[in-house]
Amino acid sequence: MVPSALVVLEAMPLSPNGKVDRKALPEPEYMEREYEAPVGEVEEALASVWADVLQVARVGRHDNFFALGGDSILILKVVARAVKAGVTVTPRQLFETQTVAGLAQAVAGAQASKAPPLVAVPRDGPLPLSYAQQRLWFLWN
Repeated sequence: MVPSALVVLEAMPLSPNGKVDRKALPEPEYMEREYEAPVGEVEEALASVWADVLQVARVGRHDNFFALGGDSILILKVVARAVKAGVTVTPRQLFETQTVAGLAQAVAGAQASKAPPLVAVPRDGPLPLSYAQQRLWFLWN
């Protein structure tokens, strides 16, 4: 529910009855960004998925998902198709960073901050208890 354009007026144009004359209101001037092509494999994959889901000809790296006609249902389609394209995206990331460039950066940051891989523990002796097992053991004794 955020307006796409704001127009500042000295006074509202009024009809002879004193009501707002909607026909006399000026058309808003939309500032459009120039198209900037996606950079890198992740941005290209995301732009391709967005163009397919949103049914637009092309998506630039600074185009806003919601300004192009996206909504919360289409976010789920984008997430599913992005995973098929090899890019792991969450709906939260798309809500927080609504451009291709921002989303690619968020994906790269999430991949860099992943937890270390699990390592197998030798099974020749007793294994340590998990926190839940320790709690149950404490309560039962």
